Amino acid sequence: MLFVAGVIALGCVSHALAAETPKLAKLRASANKGDATAELALGTIYHMGNGVKQNDTKAVEWWRKAADQNNALAQFLIGEAYREGKGVAKDEAKAIIWWRKSAAQGNADAENNLAYAYHNGVGAPKNNSEAVKWWRKAAEQGDMDAQFSLGAAYYNGDGLRKDNIAAHMWFKLALAHGHKSAAQLLDEVEKAMTQEQIDRADYLAGQWIKQHKS
Repeated sequence: MLFVAGVIALGCVSHALAAETPKLAKLRASANKGDATAELALGTIYHMGNGVKQNDTKAVEWWRKAADQNNALAQFLIGEAYREGKGVAKDEAKAIIWWRKSAAQGNADAENNLAYAYHNGVGAPKNNSEAVKWWRKAAEQGDMDAQFSLGAAYYNGDGLRKDNIAAHMWFKLALAHGHKSAAQLLDEVEKAMTQEQIDRADYLAGQWIKQHKS
């Protein structure tokens, strides 16, 4: 099954819709009229096999209809399909194309996937600076994996200049958002810092949290 933060909730909705034939028929009618939200939901129903025979090819067909209407989540899901070869032939370069479409609309999962693709040279030439750019975009939206990866980039000087204060700040934010591995690297980076530097990093993390309160 393709992973997508946010589609878990959508899948729950899809399950409820698919469980009742009249509601599924109504959803399909809306999708057939070009409603992008219905197209996305119907694709997810086929992907998960909720009330219909599981069919990733049909899932991608419906997601593509929604994606063609600039639905960012559908664009992200098509990228996932290409990465995993579910419903389409595996093609990591095409995955990047679709993630870029989604990321252009601010989808943090797509931004994070782009970062990993460029960092590892999968589907595109390895480019650590490009990876950092996309991790930063996702990190600024509160994505804990991106925050952790950005912290690691600062700690290792990977794609940017090594900066323990910035590394500490991003590790601390990742930890605050629930990243399980952040605590270990936070302790590690502190060993190479003065108390003044740690205090500065804590201040910056606190300021970030204040500025990003919803």
